[in-house]
Amino acid sequence: MAQAEFSLINLLYIFEQGINDDEWLVKGKGTVRLLPHFEQKDYFLKFYFDYYVDNFFYKVSSALDVLSHISNRLYNWNMYEPSFKKCWDQKESESTVKLSNEQLYFALREIIDKPIYKDFRRIRNDFTHNHPPSSPTSGVIFYKDKERPVTNLGGEEYRITKSLSGDHIVYTSSGEIKKMVLEVWELLIDVIDVVNEHMR
Repeated sequence: MAQAEFSLINLLYIFEQGINDDEWLVKGKGTVRLLPHFEQKDYFLKFYFDYYVDNFFYKVSSALDVLSHISNRLYNWNMYEPSFKKCWDQKESESTVKLSNEQLYFALREIIDKPIYKDFRRIRNDFTHNHPPSSPTSGVIFYKDKERPVTNLGGEEYRITKSLSGDHIVYTSSGEIKKMVLEVWELLIDVIDVVNEHMR
């Protein structure tokens, strides 16, 4: 948890220096400008902000997994490679958790059912395996309709947007990321409070 807090402090400090990405897309005639108000300092700050955000999500995820490892030993769950996510996403392991300590289970279930937990998992997964939400996407989108795909990447079919309109470019501003980070921090504190109260 201390490492997550270290990342939190650093990303908040960097954010306060000012990252000019509230307006991140400007459309012109046949053109799209990304991050139009960025100066040299903004690229520098954004790089380190993103680094600490990624690290923050990783460390929070690790802290939750450590709680699962401790619980696995304490309650004899006999889970192979327990993780916090695994405790709630698989029926068999979820019922084991519930039977071992119902008060803990229901208190954590209330937290895990919050939208911010689902957002946290999605963003953590995106930072690790996909495209970080704090970087503009390429405009290449997942192929779902009947149009002919342009390319096939890793077994998935993708197509490029029909124009340079910027309609399929996705970006999450630093301000939005900061707001989510603070909500995830509160979520972690709530989990720790529940564990302190109910784990025995």
